Amino acid sequence: MIDVVGMGLVSPLGKDKHTSWQNLLAGDCPIKIQQPFAHLPPMPLALIANRPSDPTTLLLTALTEALQESGWQLPLEDCGVVIGSSRGEQALWEQWLTGQRQDLQTWLAHLPGSFARTVAAQVGANRWVAAPMAACATAIWAVAMGVEWLRQGQCARVIAGAVDAAITPLTLAGFMQMGALAKEGCFPFDRKRQGLVLGEAAGVILLEKPSHAPKKYGSILGWGCTCDAENPVIPGADMTAALTAIHNCFQCSHVSLNDCQAVHTHGTGTRLNDDREMQMIHHCFPEPVYLLATKGATGHTLGAAGMVNIIFSLLALQAQVLPPCVGLSHPDFRGNFVRVKRQAKCNAILNLSFGFGGQNGAILVGNAEG
Repeated sequence: MIDVVGMGLVSPLGKDKHTSWQNLLAGDCPIKIQQPFAHLPPMPLALIANRPSDPTTLLLTALTEALQESGWQLPLEDCGVVIGSSRGEQALWEQWLTGQRQDLQTWLAHLPGSFARTVAAQVGANRWVAAPMAACATAIWAVAMGVEWLRQGQCARVIAGAVDAAITPLTLAGFMQMGALAKEGCFPFDRKRQGLVLGEAAGVILLEKPSHAPKKYGSILGWGCTCDAENPVIPGADMTAALTAIHNCFQCSHVSLNDCQAVHTHGTGTRLNDDREMQMIHHCFPEPVYLLATKGATGHTLGAAGMVNIIFSLLALQAQVLPPCVGLSHPDFRGNFVRVKRQAKCNAILNLSFGFGGQNGAILVGNAEG
C-alpha cells in the first residue's frame, strides 16, 4: 500500500478540501442555470466562480494546499509528478482557433503536458513526469502511475493530481449534440436523471511509501485499469473489461470484496451509464454496500472526477462519516444509497471511473489505521 500524506482540492463546493467536504456533508448543491457564453443557451453548470475558471490556477491552488500540510521541503528533487487532464487548456486553444488569441509562444507553452511540467518546475522535481489522458478515468490512471513508480523505487515520493476546467463553447456544444447534458440538474441514479452537468475541479494528493508521517489521510491499497476498446463514446455492452478492472484492483490490494464497505460511484446522472454501473456493482457485491454519488453536488469534472472522488473517500474514512448522494430523491435502482450523511465504520472504499473510449478505472483506498 501507498500512503497519502497530503491533499488539496478546489471544487464547486469550495476553494479548499475542508470547505468542499463540509458543504458536501451539508447537502449543498452549487449547480445552477448559467449562461457563460452568449451564443449558447442557459444550462445547469457547476462553476467555481461566476465565470469559467483557469485550470492552471486551480491546479496550483490545490498543490499549495497539499504541500502546506505535508511537511515536504522544496525543492523536491526525488519526487515524481503525474498530473492528468482530459481537456487540458482547451479554453485557450479555442480562443486561438477562433482568432481571439494569436500569441504562438503562449500556445506552445500550453500543450497537453503543460500542467505536469508546471508542477514539476514549481517543486523542483527531476524524476519522472507524466501527463496521462484517459477521458473521465484520467485521475485513476494518474494515481495508478504514481503508485507504481513508488513500488518500483523510481522515486521517493509522488505528486499525483488531475484538473479540468472544460466549460468551453466547444465542450458544451459537443455534449449538447450528443444529447448528454441535463436540462435542470444532476440526479445520479434517480428516476428523473436526465444527463450530466459539467463542473470544474482540481485535486492533488501526495504519495509516499508507508511512513511515520505526522499526518496521514489513508492509503491507496490497489488499482485496476482496463479499456473496452469497443466504441469511442458508448460504453461497451459487454462489461468484462470493466469488471476486470475491479477484480484487478482487489487482487493487487490483497483485500477481499467483503472487506470493502462502500463504493464511490462514477454516477454521472445519464440513464445508460448509471444503469450499466449499477449492474456492475450488483455483480461484484451480492451483499449490500454503501453507495456514494457526489456528482449531484460537484457536477461532472471530467478528467478530475476520479481525484475528487478519491479525496472525498479519504476524508470519509478519516471522519468515519459518509456523505449524502446529493440530487437523489427517488432511486431508480435497489441499493444502499447514502441519502443523508451518516456515521459508518469503514475500512475501505472502492472508487470507480469510466470514460469515453471504454476507459475503466478502479482505486481502492483504506483508512490510516488499516
